[in-house]
Amino acid sequence: MRFGSLTLKSNLFLSPLAGYTNLPFRLVVREVGGVDLCTTDLVNARSLLERNPKAFKLIETSPADFPLAVQLFGSVPGEMRDAAMYLESIGVASIDINMGCPVKKVVKVGGGSAMMTELDKTAALVKGMVKAVKIPGMTTISLLPIWRAHWKMSASLRFLYMAGRASKVLAAR
Repeated sequence: MRFGSLTLKSNLFLSPLAGYTNLPFRLVVREVGGVDLCTTDLVNARSLLERNPKAFKLIETSPADFPLAVQLFGSVPGEMRDAAMYLESIGVASIDINMGCPVKKVVKVGGGSAMMTELDKTAALVKGMVKAVKIPGMTTISLLPIWRAHWKMSASLRFLYMAGRASKVLAAR
C-alpha cells in the first residue's frame, strides 16, 4: 500500500490512543503482526520544541518501531511546522495532525476539535506543514455528536484535500 512516499506492507494502522500507544504497546502490537504504521499518543508541538521530557517520552522509539507516525496537536502554525520539521529530521515516517480531540486542555489552546471551528486558519496551518516537510501526513478528525450538528463533512474534507494532506482519518464516536 502506498501512503505518500511510504510503501507499507499492510493497510492496517495503529491509531493513537492517549495513555496506551507508547513504545512498549506499539512493539507488542507490531510483534502480534498485521500492522505496519503505528502512531504515538498526541504530543503538544510546543512541548516538543521546548524539549519537554514528557513529550520526548511520548515519541520514544526504537529500530523495531518503524514506520512511526507522531500525532501532533497545537494551533500555532510556526510551532506545528517546526515540530513537523524536527520530527522529520529524526526519522519519523509520518505526521498526524490531531483535529478531533475534545479534551479541555487541548481545545482551550485551539488544538484538537477546536481546529474544525476555524477552517481557514486550520487550512493555512496544514498548508504550512505540508510545504515544510517531505514525509506524508494525515489528519485525524473525530465526529462527536455536538460537531455533527454544526459541521459540514464535505466542506471540511474538501479543505483538507486542498491543503494537501496525504490522508484523512475519520474517527466517528
